[in-house]
Amino acid sequence: MCSIALSSTTGHAFVIHGKVDGHVIGDAPTNLWLGLLPTLLHPEPEDILVIGLGTGQTAGWAAAVPSVQHVDVVELEPAIARVAEQATPTNRGVMQASNVHIHYSDAREWLTVIPKAYDVIVSEPSNPYRAGIASLFSEEFYRAARARLGDDGIFLQWVQAYELSHETLAIAMQTLRAVFPHVEIWEGASNGDLLVVAAQQSIPHDAEVLTDRVSQEPWRSGLAHGWRVSGLAGLYAGYVGGPGLVEDLAGDAPVNVDDHPVIEFGFARQVGDADSVSVEHLRARAN
Repeated sequence: MCSIALSSTTGHAFVIHGKVDGHVIGDAPTNLWLGLLPTLLHPEPEDILVIGLGTGQTAGWAAAVPSVQHVDVVELEPAIARVAEQATPTNRGVMQASNVHIHYSDAREWLTVIPKAYDVIVSEPSNPYRAGIASLFSEEFYRAARARLGDDGIFLQWVQAYELSHETLAIAMQTLRAVFPHVEIWEGASNGDLLVVAAQQSIPHDAEVLTDRVSQEPWRSGLAHGWRVSGLAGLYAGYVGGPGLVEDLAGDAPVNVDDHPVIEFGFARQVGDADSVSVEHLRARAN
């Protein structure tokens, strides 16, 4: 059981065991684009899995993509549905969307027992230093996710950039690289969240195709409301680096596995430490 609260002092935020885990305004740049970025990069996504309901913004905006027929949301705590209901004005009415189906289950179990293929899988759990969350950043979890993706499927992992050491980021990148040959990094909220895109093959970045797509809904509104930008140049303002940067960051770091969840302790050691990863430093390193 979880202790869930809803704070509405400066916009709705949900609180789990005393810690804010999502804000409809402050986290919108990340939450919107967790759903919009992989659907933009995939040629024609139809079936999507979102791990974690939260404010409902990720699933709601992904469900608004014209080609998307079905969005499964796997959420461990049923009480979070009340949060998403309260956040309806910001999540495009996800709780009433006909193509969104919410399942109260464990994400690892869902990927293991439900024989379904997805075009996009988005994983946005809580911080890895919290009990049990590191299992959603492990090699075994990523292999289970990969088994549910088609050849051109896209997996997107949220990773905090705040209170994060370079050593722990290296472990996170090494673990993804152990399963997905192509990994690239985008920025969600400014210097606070990383959107890590992973795939089994190289993702085409066709300027003509993407220019056309970002002029369409819901991506056009997502750029305006989430990142306060427009067009292709605005989109790529969020790009940090590709596989070369990820390989450089990973170095010879170990892989996070279920039997040795080193990432959990790496994140925990950095909590409250201001000396953390800088996205601008990552961009400079990519160049």
